[in-house]
Amino acid sequence: MITFHKEAIIESEIELQKNKFEKILLIEKSLKKKFNSLTIPTQEQQKEIDKLLTCRCNISSVSVIYNNQYVYSTLSLYSNTGPADFKKGFSLKVKNTLTDRPVIRYSFHVNETTVLKFYLKPFEFSYIKKLGSPKINLF
Repeated sequence: MITFHKEAIIESEIELQKNKFEKILLIEKSLKKKFNSLTIPTQEQQKEIDKLLTCRCNISSVSVIYNNQYVYSTLSLYSNTGPADFKKGFSLKVKNTLTDRPVIRYSFHVNETTVLKFYLKPFEFSYIKKLGSPKINLF
């Protein structure tokens, strides 16, 4: 019979989630250097931004905001030229435009006029996943 040590499992899950957030902060540092003159992304810059979705950092999409206007999204859904909403750092959007579900976002300036905004995938907890409920919904 296998005995589960809840405290150790919870501690392990906390470390996994903490590492995910720390990866985002490391990515921020490198992107500030790489995109320090970013305005409206060129095709080459768009490809670099799109690569973020494959970096195993739980990023589901990325938006570029230039002069407070959305100018690019990895989802390619922006035809809107209205003002962008963003807060520096991590924030919670209660209702995602696409899914109507809550989403965690991370926004930061790469220069004075340009902001990158990451939308994070739902957090999965490996122990809970084994039990059949792998995602945390923020309802």
